Amino acid sequence: MSYSPTLDPEIEDALSQTPEGRDVARELGAKEKRRRSAEYPEPTTQDILTFVDVQRSNNAIWWERIRSERQLVDLEDQLPAKWQKGLKDGRRIRVAWAMNELRRVAALMLANNPKVTVKAEGATPTARDRAMKQTRWLNQLKPGVERAQRTKVFGQAAYRQLNDSVAYFEVYLTGAYDNPELQRQPEETADFADEATRKAMAKSYMDRTEKLLQKCGLPFGIRVGNATSVLAEDCEGPLKRVAIEEMKPRATVFGEAAKNDGAWNMSVTELRAKLDNRGGKSKQKGWRSWVPSPFAPGAPVDEQSDWADEVKTVRYYDERWYAYLVDGVCLDGPREHGMSFCPVIPVPCFDTGASQRHKRYWSIITGMVEQELAINDILTRETDAAFTFGRPRPVILTAV
Repeated sequence: MSYSPTLDPEIEDALSQTPEGRDVARELGAKEKRRRSAEYPEPTTQDILTFVDVQRSNNAIWWERIRSERQLVDLEDQLPAKWQKGLKDGRRIRVAWAMNELRRVAALMLANNPKVTVKAEGATPTARDRAMKQTRWLNQLKPGVERAQRTKVFGQAAYRQLNDSVAYFEVYLTGAYDNPELQRQPEETADFADEATRKAMAKSYMDRTEKLLQKCGLPFGIRVGNATSVLAEDCEGPLKRVAIEEMKPRATVFGEAAKNDGAWNMSVTELRAKLDNRGGKSKQKGWRSWVPSPFAPGAPVDEQSDWADEVKTVRYYDERWYAYLVDGVCLDGPREHGMSFCPVIPVPCFDTGASQRHKRYWSIITGMVEQELAINDILTRETDAAFTFGRPRPVILTAV
């Protein structure tokens, strides 16, 4: 989908009333597109890989803290190796305070759907009507997305936000609105018709398109990113450039392409050549069926997974461009993603405003790690000692 800069809806509606206004709207749109072309040039594969390397280094200290907190919540912490050797049975005793606190707070967060109120931008009826529609839409966002995707998206986000200190929402277009015929048909348009005829035509158009849109489903989807997979550039306000680096099973990544002859046995370089031969970035018929799926299940690069045959993937976003790399080869894009913002949105648990990431973002268990580890260590060693040395032993009595 190509990017089409849009004006403010009220301005666009006002300009669309006359042929001269439509010409002005097209000129403003072209000017905006030229500005964005200069501000966001098309990235190369090497640009993306360099960005990933730099951001991975910048995140190292923060990610180390996240991993230590995850070990506590996932009940995977262990005694130091020196002490572990002295245990009789090697059993680890854990109090699970962090895990229980996270579950309790997450349950409170998800008990009710969020309530949102959008204030009108002005006192005009159009502004009030727009604010009312946005309020209604946002209040139905959570149940609507989870119903459409059949996944507890916001439950996953709550866990990531509380445990990892930041949840990342990755917004992507589903293409649901690409095929339906939403343009007005000749029989639904009449500039010089009387009022009654125009109303009848408008109702006919709304009835037709409403049925089409209901069948299409949501035009966008939401995916929750893992904090140790998301590589974001520091900036004030919304994110400008983001890369999501994950290891994924080859079977699911190449699932669509594998339906075509020989795709299973291809390397990513061979598949890239096949894509180029079938039209490259164009929408030639059949080309999209060869592009690997970017939304297969993934895991952070430095974490252990259960997949035998893995490939490293990178999804890159900025305010204009999207690219999908598999094992360092760009298999989709760079192409314009069709949204007017970088579609990866961070939602921090606590934002202290510090300049260093490991000090800026806090989870609800930040500061609890050392205390809980100490309690777990004491309980483990004391319990082991009680079982080892507290067992009854026979005593031989002799006459004095």
